[in-house]
Amino acid sequence: MSLRKYAATTVRRLVCLVFLSTVAAGAVSTLCSGVSYASGSLGDVGVWQTTTSLPAQILQTASVSYNNYAYVIGGASGASWTATIYYAPMNSDGSVGSWTTASSSLPTAVNNESAVAYNGYLYVMGGDSASGLRSSVYYAPLNSDGSVGAWQTGSSLPSPVANGAAVEANGYLYIFGGDDSGVLTSAYYTKINSDGSVGAWQTGNSLPSGNSYASAAIFNGYVYVTGGTASGVFYATLNADGSVGAWQTAGNAPSFDSYQLASISNGYLIVYGGQSDGAVQSAPLNANGSVGTWTTSPNSMDPTFLNAGFEANGFIYSLAGIDQNTGLRNTVNYAALNYTNQATVHNSATNQPIHIAVPQGDNINCSSASSEASQTRLDSSYAYPLGMVRFCFTTQNYTNKVSLVFVTNLTAAQVVARDYNPTTGRYTTIPGATITQTTYNGSPALALTYTITDGGALDEDGLTNQSITDPVGLAMSVAVASPAAPNTGFGTPSQADPATIVLAGSLISAGVGFALLRRQKAASGSRSS
Repeated sequence: MSLRKYAATTVRRLVCLVFLSTVAAGAVSTLCSGVSYASGSLGDVGVWQTTTSLPAQILQTASVSYNNYAYVIGGASGASWTATIYYAPMNSDGSVGSWTTASSSLPTAVNNESAVAYNGYLYVMGGDSASGLRSSVYYAPLNSDGSVGAWQTGSSLPSPVANGAAVEANGYLYIFGGDDSGVLTSAYYTKINSDGSVGAWQTGNSLPSGNSYASAAIFNGYVYVTGGTASGVFYATLNADGSVGAWQTAGNAPSFDSYQLASISNGYLIVYGGQSDGAVQSAPLNANGSVGTWTTSPNSMDPTFLNAGFEANGFIYSLAGIDQNTGLRNTVNYAALNYTNQATVHNSATNQPIHIAVPQGDNINCSSASSEASQTRLDSSYAYPLGMVRFCFTTQNYTNKVSLVFVTNLTAAQVVARDYNPTTGRYTTIPGATITQTTYNGSPALALTYTITDGGALDEDGLTNQSITDPVGLAMSVAVASPAAPNTGFGTPSQADPATIVLAGSLISAGVGFALLRRQKAASGSRSS
């Protein structure tokens, strides 16, 4: 069970928006190198593939991904517990490189333990050892080259836990359920300190029923405990102080295999693997935490249990365990997650399409185009001859690098990247944006690159919630005509004085071929700059 670091991840995603006068088939794949296209239903997975095997056959292990490295921690190798940790680089195509044995082994050989990676540290909790079930918590720094630093001992769990479902959220570490002398309903949590240490563990609201071998994952302020011996899906809010809200049971969950794994990516809960048939099932997660309709992917994996897995960079992984047909495994399998990673919208302002593409693993869930005149406020000093586009996507990255390519005869010196926030009513020049001359499918174009932070100034809702919305356009300066010009109908009298702003002759010479009537900024300050 694992959690990709979200709050300060170094992984970047590229979002490519292409503003076209004409859209040629296949052109976007040439422009946006590395962009992959979804095939199949939203939330579905691609065909399972095999990548570099582990050095040993392992079961009842734990695995995480962090900073583009995969880790396999402890477990059982044959009849013996192991303290060994393996790590390997993760490639952008989903494959995994050669595995290295970490020089810093666990302090104690354990299996059925739980692990989480967060903020540069690896945490290993509980498990089973030669001396019995454990309540121990160990943590170690993860270095930039993937290696593992020296282990330290943290505050122990309130009681021994094996096969618990662990997760991190908002700087708190959680472990749910598991087993001791029997199956547990417990929910323990603790604050993670800046030096990697953890505080005293506290006890939260208990699960509705005992659950062992389950998976835990978070999305949009909720934690989901899925599968395991309880079979279904439990979910609860996670509060800012780390406490756990009242648990609810998703009434529409299939009957999961006890040994299935679960991940959440871009608003979909994905449950996969297991002892019986290796099925992959997914369901969308609603804003109130409830779970939508489940679908079963045609791309099942080999029936595998007592394995480990995680989601990273738009792929899900299954590592080691026991194959129902072939026995103990050292294999590593992965499958691409399918999302709506491209969309085309029609811009009524220019009668041209706008094509939006994001990499595999991010999910476009809204896209629309309009003229600047349709916004609630107008930009006092700029015009948008190519219109404006508002796009939304879900992402597990805190920082996203965005690239837009406009097919146009305009030059980089004539334009500036502008963002509009309807919540504040402000237009702003995008900081750090670069605009360069390029070509697209043989046509002159401008390439705009900038960065969006989840919850930052360019994100419309201002919330760090794994969802980004950004209205943006490529703008040109406009000239102000006589204030005695007639009212053009743009805006309302309360917003602007009846002045006329006419797009400068440089726009006409650039081949756009129209004039745009504008209004001057009102003395009341109701228009933004």
